[in-house]
Amino acid sequence: MEAAASAAVAAAKETALAAAAAASAASKEAAAAAAAATEAAATAKEAAAKASAAALNAKEAAAVATATGEAVAATVAAAMAALQASKKRKFHLVDDQDPPGSGNCDDVDGGIVDLTDDVDGGSVDHISRVPDAVLGTILSLLPTKEGARTQVISRRWRPLWRSAPLNLAVDGGPNSKELITKILSEHPGPARRFSVRIFQNDDKIEGWLSSKALDNLQEFELIYTFWGSNWEKLCLLPLSVFRFSPTLRVAKFCGSHFPRSNLIVQLSLKFPCLKQLTLEKVTISEDVLQSMLSGCPALECLELMMVFGIDRLCISSQTLKSLGFCAEWSIRGVTLHELVIEDAPCLERLLRFNPIGTKTIKIIGRTPKLAILGMLSEHISEFHLGSSVFQKMIAVSLTTKCTA
Repeated sequence: MEAAASAAVAAAKETALAAAAAASAASKEAAAAAAAATEAAATAKEAAAKASAAALNAKEAAAVATATGEAVAATVAAAMAALQASKKRKFHLVDDQDPPGSGNCDDVDGGIVDLTDDVDGGSVDHISRVPDAVLGTILSLLPTKEGARTQVISRRWRPLWRSAPLNLAVDGGPNSKELITKILSEHPGPARRFSVRIFQNDDKIEGWLSSKALDNLQEFELIYTFWGSNWEKLCLLPLSVFRFSPTLRVAKFCGSHFPRSNLIVQLSLKFPCLKQLTLEKVTISEDVLQSMLSGCPALECLELMMVFGIDRLCISSQTLKSLGFCAEWSIRGVTLHELVIEDAPCLERLLRFNPIGTKTIKIIGRTPKLAILGMLSEHISEFHLGSSVFQKMIAVSLTTKCTA
């Protein structure tokens, strides 16, 4: 009995040991499997991160590709548009004559240069085919800085600015005197335009005006600036200004005294080409102004802005189209009390720029084309329009003409 019990215990013990060994082996296998699973999960996570990064890079690359494609498409479209436009362009000369001193353009037919040639379907540098004389005319219309900068375009452009008619406009900034002196000394002329703004008397002005670079000047603007309303400090207009009278087309004088009438009469000034004259904040006698106007057979536009020294002005011009005037009260009193239009068959615009000032306006001569009148107010004591008379803009004598 005891022997059987001992055998059963031994068998149970062996069975327990075998079960323990199997459990231990199973546990080790489970641990190994867990470790493998953990490693696999880490590998999968890393792979997922790499996949995400790759996807992001792919997205960015796609965006760049799209933008690049759009840019390329836009560039191609712009190039095609430019090519099509170049095939249709015609370049027109600004003037119907060659610019002064530029020579003749034998290859210009009727003032047009054909820029439509094509070479194997590709674009052509049409500007290179434009004659130097035409390019010079274009440069003479550009502002000073822009015109000078064209010298860096290519070797061909370097001498063009110096050979083109000078367009010099300086607004009185820092180093402006040095700039004007340098340009006038380097440019051989002729000049198309000279516009300068300087502060009161300047010892450089006479030297500038005598420069050969300004020969045959067409447009001239001289503006003296001064502080406040001290009219006694206005600068005397240099007599050398009048050397340009044979060629001037446009002239503006501001902030200056005109010379005495006997000097102007002695000079017998003639402005055969002058079409536009502006006088602003100047003092000038009636005799001097009438003498100047009588020497302007081509004058089309006249502007008188706060001109002192004139009490009564009579206008008689066969070419004048526009007359503008402005008179204001000041310490010197009102200017231009009376304006009389005696004969102006081409006058289209009579422009009074402010409501006060000139007290009497008389249009008594021929003005068949007059279509525009400026400010008319009760400050005008008398306004004569033909045979009709208005006092403070109230009709006191009104005549109408009836036609069948």
